[in-house]
Amino acid sequence: MKSPDVNDAFEQRARIFCGVLESGFGTGKEALRTIRGVLLPLYTAALDLPLPRDPGDDLPEDRERTRQKRRGIKQRLPKAGFQDPFWVVFYPLNLEQPEPVISTLSDCLANIWRDLKPGLEALDTDREKHLHRVLWEWRFGFLSHWGRHAIDALRAIHFQLEDFEQEDAR
Repeated sequence: MKSPDVNDAFEQRARIFCGVLESGFGTGKEALRTIRGVLLPLYTAALDLPLPRDPGDDLPEDRERTRQKRRGIKQRLPKAGFQDPFWVVFYPLNLEQPEPVISTLSDCLANIWRDLKPGLEALDTDREKHLHRVLWEWRFGFLSHWGRHAIDALRAIHFQLEDFEQEDAR
């Protein structure tokens, strides 16, 4: 397993990301810059997370409370003054027949939050008991789910900030 410093660095970034989505992030260009500023370091830190063996047990979680909080985040984001929907190719390595789909920044960010928050809460409850499972959930989720949402969100944010910059230059 990698050093505790790697795990602690990721945990710190996850707490910052979740805190920003829960408490506020401004509007328009400011919101996009704030979100990019917490999402990019989170993604980078996830690259160093270990992938321990699956411990086989589940994290304790109040699923309904998590669903409600995720729904609130997802509803608040589109009101922040930036474009929410964007096109994405679901599996970009399929060169024969790529499947473009419409995604939303709010869905991507809320999904990332949803994949990280239960781990943070489990660590707050009993760090020693849940650390192995949390690390597995975070790294596996990064490889299979939330990492893809992070890339899609960063791409959409990049294009929107570029558009803001072009508008400001006019």
